[in-house]
Amino acid sequence: MKVYYDKDADLSLIKGKKVTIVGYGSQGHAHALNLKESGGKVTVGLRKGGASWDKARNAGLTVKDVGEAVKGADFVMMLMPDEHIAKVYREDVAPNIKKGGTLAFAHLLFYSSTLLLFYSSTLLLCGEALDSGG
Repeated sequence: MKVYYDKDADLSLIKGKKVTIVGYGSQGHAHALNLKESGGKVTVGLRKGGASWDKARNAGLTVKDVGEAVKGADFVMMLMPDEHIAKVYREDVAPNIKKGGTLAFAHLLFYSSTLLLFYSSTLLLCGEALDSGG
């Protein structure tokens, strides 16, 4: 197993890039805060008036509704419960993500009776194939 440290990260890859984190739960807040502390320009996309809105704002993050947060983002990371991803993608992300932007999803499954932990993420490059026509 290879272990990565701070010195292994090339932060120039995110400098000057607009990153949107959709969701501010256990994964979203960690991603958003780590990127912010590393010098990234981070916006958190949430439901207006949702339970996490004030938490993210109080942490010093820029918070917008999901559609507005996605507009112009170079990188969008979907970090929300699986059962909400399709609807949020269809209604808020697909119509607003810029051509050439990067879209990433994370999925976490924890099955407590066998202590099975599974984590995966998928990246999609949003170009012609995902062009929403906008």
